[in-house]
Parts: sequence; C-alpha cells; structure tokens
Amino acid sequence: MKALTNALALSDALGAHGSLDDALEAWDQAQSAEGRRLVTLGQVMGQAFVQEPPAWPKMDGAAVAEWWSALMRDQHWYVTEDAARGERS
Repeated sequence: MKALTNALALSDALGAHGSLDDALEAWDQAQSAEGRRLVTLGQVMGQAFVQEPPAWPKMDGAAVAEWWSALMRDQHWYVTEDAARGERS
C-alpha cells in the first residue's frame, strides 16, 4: 500500500512541477512529512498498547470506543477512516 501511494504521489509531483528537480524536491518534502507522521502514530500506539495499556478487563465496549476515539484524535490512520465511512479494508 505504501509503495503504491508513494508512486501516485511521485506521479502527481511530476505532473505538477516544471522540472524534475522541483518535482523531486516537492515529493521528498511530502514523503518526509508522511514518514514523520507515521513515526508519531507508531509512538502513540506503542505508548497506548505497550507502555501504558488501559485496564482491559475493567472496560466495556463503550469505554473501549471512548479510549480508542481519544487515542486516535488528531491522528490519521486509513483503517480508522475506512471504518468511519463504513468501508472494510
């Protein structure tokens, strides 16, 4: 999935910029930002699931949904977005 989105982003950058160097610079900046976003998401999830997990046995479905919603607030994750739209990945 990541390789496909990288290729599509590169194609978009090549079509949007007048020179190869400009296109590669724009693509690199976008890819670097996406990489930082994914690292942050991994850190958030690692902390939530490994370092500071909730007391799962004490949580009902509503509590889990609330915990998940709070965890993913301000995060972008395609699985969460697909679920919000009613799609299956």
